[in-house]
Parts: sequence; C-alpha cells; structure tokens
Amino acid sequence: MEKIIFYSLAVVMLLIVVGGYFYQQKASNDTELHNGTPESLEKGEANLQSSIPTLMSEKGVAIVITSPLSGNKIDSPLKVTGSVPGSWSFEGQFIVRLLDVEGNIVSVSTATVQGEWMTEQQVPFNASLAYDNLPLGTGSLVLEKSNPSGLPENDDKLILPVEF
Repeated sequence: MEKIIFYSLAVVMLLIVVGGYFYQQKASNDTELHNGTPESLEKGEANLQSSIPTLMSEKGVAIVITSPLSGNKIDSPLKVTGSVPGSWSFEGQFIVRLLDVEGNIVSVSTATVQGEWMTEQQVPFNASLAYDNLPLGTGSLVLEKSNPSGLPENDDKLILPVEF
C-alpha cells in the first residue's frame, strides 16, 4: 500500500514538472513570436515583425500594417494586410477605405480578421480594394474600427498615407 502511494506521488510530481516545462516553453515561444514584452502583449501592443513599425490609431491603439507600407506606391487591386486588436472588429470585420488627395472615396472594402475577434490581442487581417480610375499623386488608406453602437466615443481610425 505504501509503495502505491509513493509511486502515485512520484507520477504526480513528474506530471507537474513536465507540465511546467511545456507551459514555460509555450510562454517563451509566444513572446518571441510577437517580439514584445509580456506587458506589451497583454496591452495588445505586440509587433508581429520587428522590421514592421507599430502604428497608432487616433485613440492610441497599436496597429500593424504589413502591406502596404506608409508612403508606398500602390496599384489596383490593393492587398491590405496587418494586425489589429480583435476588438477593433465586429463579428470579425471592419471597414477599409481608400481616399484620394481631396478625400474622395476611391474604393471601400471590408477587412476580415483571421482569428478570434473577441480579444484585445493582435489578430491578423486582410482586405482587398479594387478601383478602375487611377488617381494621381497621394492619398490615404483609412482603417475604421467597427462601431455597431454608433456612439462617437467608440469611433477610431488609422490613416496611412499612400502614393498612387
């Protein structure tokens, strides 16, 4: 009877040690993947790639745009990729607008997040904007936070300069 208790305790201790090891490895890999501190990951300020800068929305929310980069020359169809906090979308979607230099709408599309949207963590997204009339000069790519409430205090956006 004492041997059974001893072996049971030994197995439980072994499971705790192995589980702790794998938990630590996963936490370490998550931090390396997001290239941020654990504190910045909790705030949703993770930068998915160290060479891609984290941009800030009008209300100070960290957003990563991997394509197009700010000021890049763009063409149709424009593929937009990056990551936003999941809570920036509603049911996994938010609006992306392409504007010319005068603020006229060139194209509008819906961005779709590629993961859990009910989180404050960064979630990858993509969108595609097509347009026929090629404007000249510069313009803006505008990412708009979904705001199903319609309340102005819940609005937010990121404006990225682009070149046509």
